[in-house]
Amino acid sequence: MTQLILGMLRLDGAQAAGGMLDSMRAAIQPAGLRVSCDLWADGPIVMASLAIDPNQTAPPTSAAMAKHGRGIVAADAKFYGESAELNAANRLADTLLSRPPHALATDALGSAHGDFALAVWDCQQSLLTLVRDHYGVRPLHYTHRAGEYVAFCSLPAGLLESGLASRTTDCASVASFVVNSQPLPGRTLFADVCSVRAAHCVTFDLRGKARSRRYWRQLIPEYADIDLDPRVVAAEVSRLLEQAVQRRVPATGPIAAHMSGGLDSTPIAVLAARAVRSRGDMCLAYSFQEPQGQWDELLTDETPYVAAAAEKEPNLSVMAVHSPSWLNLMMGEVDRNNAMPVSPDEPEIALLQDASRRGAGVMLSGWGGDEMVTSSGGGHMAELFWRGRWRQLRAQMQARRERTG
Repeated sequence: MTQLILGMLRLDGAQAAGGMLDSMRAAIQPAGLRVSCDLWADGPIVMASLAIDPNQTAPPTSAAMAKHGRGIVAADAKFYGESAELNAANRLADTLLSRPPHALATDALGSAHGDFALAVWDCQQSLLTLVRDHYGVRPLHYTHRAGEYVAFCSLPAGLLESGLASRTTDCASVASFVVNSQPLPGRTLFADVCSVRAAHCVTFDLRGKARSRRYWRQLIPEYADIDLDPRVVAAEVSRLLEQAVQRRVPATGPIAAHMSGGLDSTPIAVLAARAVRSRGDMCLAYSFQEPQGQWDELLTDETPYVAAAAEKEPNLSVMAVHSPSWLNLMMGEVDRNNAMPVSPDEPEIALLQDASRRGAGVMLSGWGGDEMVTSSGGGHMAELFWRGRWRQLRAQMQARRERTG
């Protein structure tokens, strides 16, 4: 099930009403699908949550709005592990609205295990807080018009198509997108539309004053102990990876995963298959079959590794995904609100739709693992260039020249 949140905080003294969200809702509600909407308005604030199930003709029963004595939470959230046993909206209300605002960044969010985008209205403090999960899995965007309103929406289309935000281009973010495949942090391709950064809260008061703060940071020691036994390290990495996969396995039904054959996605897919094997379910592994090119070199063809893993795991169902040519990708349909391909033929969209039709509600991915482990992914040199780390960039380019000729 898909959840989307949206809302508006009036800064001009006007009372908020549900009708103010009609144009935003129309822009993000998929055509032809039944949607459940939960709406709440009080004084200057109005918020809504939409629940959409693409596999059902009837609307879902809940839209994840949690009312609390001190305020309300609109949540697009999926929790894992022990957290999944609790109702997400009630858990958020209890943890977020029972604490003073300054505590929001510490115990309530830093220890949460899941993917979430939240809008929290504190009636006592008259504060609107927008929160995004640790790694930015769930999207959340907002626009701020001084003296008039702050509007937020899961998708930028809600702000742009409704006219609440203009389509003025953010030239610096466009340049960043071309070089580094993403806009500048906290920004989008449009100057009026901001994105809540991963592991951050953005809080607005009734004057429209904004405060952004990080509530969590991944703690990574500079260097591992060089005298540590590699077998000990391997065992600990294996334990943590298995724990992470186990947390995300649904209670029933199949699970899906990307599977390129590399060192990141293969163990994730294999562990997922083993986790659901005892109950007779499958892991649907989607594998891009063509060797991927990267600027001046051709990456290793990893399909033999996919085949070898599938041979040993009886409930690992591997389905080939074929990438379109760059020309077809560039000529395909693109969402004008976020510059992303939206054609049904685009591989990532097609495989997500296929996994949903087969009953999988979770897609695991090792996407980005090569960059994390080898520091030589497609955006690594661009990041060094963007941050002005010239000496390291020069050393990396020399090393690549020696390696690739």
